[in-house]
Amino acid sequence: MNFKNVSLKEFILTGLASNYLVTEESLEKITKKIIDYSYDKESIKIDLDYLNDYEKYIDIVKKRHAINIFLKLNAIKINKKYLNNETKLVVPEGLYKIKSNNSSLIDRKKELTIINVLLNKKGRSNVLLVGEPGVGKTHLVSNLDNNIMFVDLSGLISGTAYRGSFESKLKEIIKFSVNNKVILFIDEIHSLFNLGLSEGGISALNILKPYLSSGQITVIGATTPKELKILYSDMAFLRRFTLLNIRPISKKEIISNSDVLLKEFSINLTNGAICKLVNKSIELFGDDRALDGFLDMVDTANSYFKNHKNIEINELKLDEIDFIWREIYDPDKKIS
Repeated sequence: MNFKNVSLKEFILTGLASNYLVTEESLEKITKKIIDYSYDKESIKIDLDYLNDYEKYIDIVKKRHAINIFLKLNAIKINKKYLNNETKLVVPEGLYKIKSNNSSLIDRKKELTIINVLLNKKGRSNVLLVGEPGVGKTHLVSNLDNNIMFVDLSGLISGTAYRGSFESKLKEIIKFSVNNKVILFIDEIHSLFNLGLSEGGISALNILKPYLSSGQITVIGATTPKELKILYSDMAFLRRFTLLNIRPISKKEIISNSDVLLKEFSINLTNGAICKLVNKSIELFGDDRALDGFLDMVDTANSYFKNHKNIEINELKLDEIDFIWREIYDPDKKIS
């Protein structure tokens, strides 16, 4: 291979002095250092002015961090139609793709329609879902068709021993959201209230406010009626959201939609067994968490009766696992 004297952009790219003659050995060594994880051959095209031997260096481009250097220098072009689960843009720490799951979504068409309308508004397109634990707020978000990613608050906090580390992580997520038109989903969004203050910085709420106000990012938050009161302490943040109450699924709705709810399980339950599980769920978890409790109990029964796939499980057969209910649930009080 023949390499020319490096240009200004090549100098920035490789970190060499502009009058330094690049050899095959030095460029290969530097390229390996600069590029960390990457895309497959078809999803990335390297400008041959930067890397003369395309076939060789496409094999070196196997890591991800320095991909942003190339993007900023317009040294590469990404063909998005080739991007898949294995070939993704670098995602900041604390940000995860929400797995779509509509297998057991029932009677939520109205809520989904409202959320989609709110997300597509030009102003105040941020949504705050308010509902008791277990009503299905997160499950509802996973059924939206939008490009949504989950913000893991614990991931933001971890490793932030020094001042500014948390702010830096959050700003990286915001930058990623702006550049890639990603909607951020923040479960237990009330936790942001004091997040960041412990290390002497500014709170997460104050970092987000200008981006929410300008419409640069769109956020879906989720909280409970009780913990919503925490956010009322910062009305400047709260008024950037449209609040949407998520009602619990009723006993009647669970029973009438049991075929949808049970299709991901192999267990074959009779109508009597289904009614028994719903009533047991309400007894243990309360009306607000009836659906969440029902699905958990079905999952437990499905695990116990995994070798009974061709046998109908009736309410009497369910009595076999009463000892499990007694061990994993407290029959004397509702689980909160």
